[in-house]
Amino acid sequence: MIRYKQFVGSGQDLERMVNHWLAEYEPDVTHMAQSPHSDGVLLSFLYDESFRGQELRFEEEHGTVNVSMPHIPADDVPPVPIQVPEEPGDITTDVHPNVPPTPLPLGRGT
Repeated sequence: MIRYKQFVGSGQDLERMVNHWLAEYEPDVTHMAQSPHSDGVLLSFLYDESFRGQELRFEEEHGTVNVSMPHIPADDVPPVPIQVPEEPGDITTDVHPNVPPTPLPLGRGT
């Protein structure tokens, strides 16, 4: 969806606001216009909202915070051995004790 954003100001303050918005929300700007304003310059942007911008807007609207996946220490995850057969069609039986051996297919259409 195309969105509209405007900034009013002058000099470095205006530049700082625009640069912050561009860096923070990473919008895909499709059109920009500049016009005189009583407080300096009016900058208008038409843009497509990026995924990052959607996340930030959702956080602001719903009062959520960054939610991350729970951290699982590497010591708590047991290593799973992986065995690759030397030749096609070989059957491996010691990969996992609860899984019956299955021959590998030799090819499609044969």
